[in-house]
Amino acid sequence: MNRQSIALISLLGTLLIPQTAPAHNIILQPNGGETFTAGDVVTIEWAIGINHNLQNWDIWYTTADSTTNSSCGNSSGPWTAIQLNIPPTCSNGGGGLCSAGPCVTTYLWTIPTSLASNTVKIRVRMDNSATDYYDRSDAPFSVLAPTSLPSPNVAARFVLEQARPNPFNPQTTIGFVLQEDVPLLRLVIHDVRGAGVKTLIDGPYSAGRGSAIWDGTDESGIEVASGVYFYRLQVDAENAIRKIVLVR
Repeated sequence: MNRQSIALISLLGTLLIPQTAPAHNIILQPNGGETFTAGDVVTIEWAIGINHNLQNWDIWYTTADSTTNSSCGNSSGPWTAIQLNIPPTCSNGGGGLCSAGPCVTTYLWTIPTSLASNTVKIRVRMDNSATDYYDRSDAPFSVLAPTSLPSPNVAARFVLEQARPNPFNPQTTIGFVLQEDVPLLRLVIHDVRGAGVKTLIDGPYSAGRGSAIWDGTDESGIEVASGVYFYRLQVDAENAIRKIVLVR
């Protein structure tokens, strides 16, 4: 077989192999299979594959698990808006890379309590000056019902309340209720690895409503990075834990 024949066969092989075109926008997370609890603050993250005069971003969710192709936005839904007209965080003129690396956008979403005991998908629309492009979660993620916390009117030793605001910057207030005087109460901030970041209260505490403020610093007074943290209230040998999100 001569060189011309070999070249022709190679060319034909290249033409016959299906070429996969890159997506215009790609959901990174949640992309299916995750499990959250209603009320959780979830980071929705997506990236640009191909940029076409991007104007803004739109995000929706659905509890309908449709298999319809959504590349043109024709998934059956119904879709409920999470946030519309999110401005682009970077622009690169035609590719998925900005000067600092991949062009990734994030949005912090508090999962509504109405989604408890459901499976959910996310859809992101690249709103362009001409054709719009869509991507959605490859598979649904699960939303569990939140574990109910005892009311202050219920005969419980203590109640740990949701920090307010959450997400927060630069500080948040953590409230709690004690039904009786306790010899030892500890309120500690932890990172996602479980390591202690800062102790807010450590000692005896009187019955009633109490609170502490966390300003996003560690024990040395140094500001910690944005991200998910946990606060733990310990009364003797009993513990309660909740999640907070710091956004710089």
